[in-house]
Amino acid sequence: MKEQNEKSFSRGVFIMAGSLLFAKFLGFIYVMPFVRWVGNQGYVLYEYAYKPYTIMIMVATMGIPGAVSKYVAKYNELEKSENIRGVFWLGICLAAVFGFISFFILHFTSEYLAEILVGDGGEGNTVQGVTTAIKLMSFSC
Repeated sequence: MKEQNEKSFSRGVFIMAGSLLFAKFLGFIYVMPFVRWVGNQGYVLYEYAYKPYTIMIMVATMGIPGAVSKYVAKYNELEKSENIRGVFWLGICLAAVFGFISFFILHFTSEYLAEILVGDGGEGNTVQGVTTAIKLMSFSC
């Protein structure tokens, strides 16, 4: 039994690592045509907006998926399906609430963030352009 658990754990780790590597590879492949399409100035604009977005998306999730999966596995082992549904919906609600909070913070502080990020000059990008990019990206939270 223990050997079977170790094999399934090892297989799970291998699948997760392979999936992560594949996702990073796709991201790498995506960048080349994206830069050709929007140019260097457009790519820098994307980078300006992506930095605060990643921070807010981390705030929005805050380990909720990991906690939900831990409790779902625990209640699944105890065969308590009513608790599984409750934990799942609580996780969905928490993620939605934190997502909306992150959206509002990012959307309504976008001009301030753009002024900080661009400063005097930003590879030809203006504060207004970066503000617009951050506001558009805030809808992804």
